Amino acid sequence: MTAGYPAGVTTIRVPYHQDERLAEEDLAADGVTVEAVLPAGTVWQRLEVLYDAVAAAVAERARAGAVPTVVSGDCLVALATIAGVQRAGGDPGVVWFDAHGDVHTLRTSTSGYLGGLALRLALGAHDELLTTRWC
Repeated sequence: MTAGYPAGVTTIRVPYHQDERLAEEDLAADGVTVEAVLPAGTVWQRLEVLYDAVAAAVAERARAGAVPTVVSGDCLVALATIAGVQRAGGDPGVVWFDAHGDVHTLRTSTSGYLGGLALRLALGAHDELLTTRWC
């Protein structure tokens, strides 16, 4: 448990923006930090490794009865958070608060920024990019 938080809440730090490690001071929060050795390959291959580690951390804490709170550098980590709750036997719901909708697809995005796809990916778009083995 992290000091300063109510009993049962645990913070999981994911100091990455997509597949790139952030500087330590860029993600100021107490808690358990997820680190991953990311392979060479596409961004999606790298994210699979990172998000598998995040899902494992979320599942471990959820199984122990804690309420995992994930703090990260981008919205895509929501995919791993959902998978972690599912691994722990939960049936997660999503309430999305963001300055933008994150509902683009690779076809509708004018910038190609992956963070703009996060909610749409969580809802099942582009399942060919991500494996289902996280759950």
